[in-house]
Amino acid sequence: MIIPGCRASRLLVVLTVFSLTLFIATLCRSHYHVGRFETRLGVDIPRVYLISFPRSGNTWTRYLVEGATGIFTGSVYEDKELYRIGYLGEKEKVASNTTLLIKDHLLGNKPPPRDGPIIFIVRDPRKAIASYLVFRQAVKLDPENKQLYRGSEQTLRGTDFKRRTINLIFHWEQVATKALTSPTVLVLRYEDIKADAIKSVRQILAFLNIRPDEDRLACLARHVQGKVNRGQPEMNPYTVELELMFSAAIARVSALMKSKGWPPLSYS
Repeated sequence: MIIPGCRASRLLVVLTVFSLTLFIATLCRSHYHVGRFETRLGVDIPRVYLISFPRSGNTWTRYLVEGATGIFTGSVYEDKELYRIGYLGEKEKVASNTTLLIKDHLLGNKPPPRDGPIIFIVRDPRKAIASYLVFRQAVKLDPENKQLYRGSEQTLRGTDFKRRTINLIFHWEQVATKALTSPTVLVLRYEDIKADAIKSVRQILAFLNIRPDEDRLACLARHVQGKVNRGQPEMNPYTVELELMFSAAIARVSALMKSKGWPPLSYS
């Protein structure tokens, strides 16, 4: 992908919000000139969608890509909280073509996008769904600090836990199926991004046909965690019955991945 040009962020944005990538620049100012790491909106950028089931590293991947490229990413959600903490492309309309990636979870009956390629992040559904249930609990119990909320297996097991989990297993498989049937797709495992974030960023840059900026990558390598990738305690609140449902869904998605030329999932 060739980025035709870029324009400076709006003055209001600069004055009111401390962007994530200015955060990176500040961390690296002892090594490089801060202006070298400014991040801007693009101009006439071809649409590329960043698809994942919720809690699979989508927002963290956006942080990594913004840090590596200096171009804001956006989403279909216009999330005010993400905008407030520094994802300044969050308020850009999809049709503006000013952001490098467009986040979407493709939940429900929403069809996959047909106006651009897809980067699909897949995570072990047992961990993604546990994290999502904790997050939804946090939204209800502690909305002001939901990014910091840490649940437990005991707090997850409510009266409707089984029903909700079965429903989310279905949606996890549905999102994967939609993404994998895209004509042009890059598949990344969350676990691989976590193991080597810079390697995964290089894969994304190659997919986008963007030449790596080695200074940016060197800076990013020292600060890969970002502001919202805080993690949660490991937990396994599932019954044997639910584990069998997970295994069946993973097997079906793995078979589809293999048919598309991607390595099958190794979640045991």
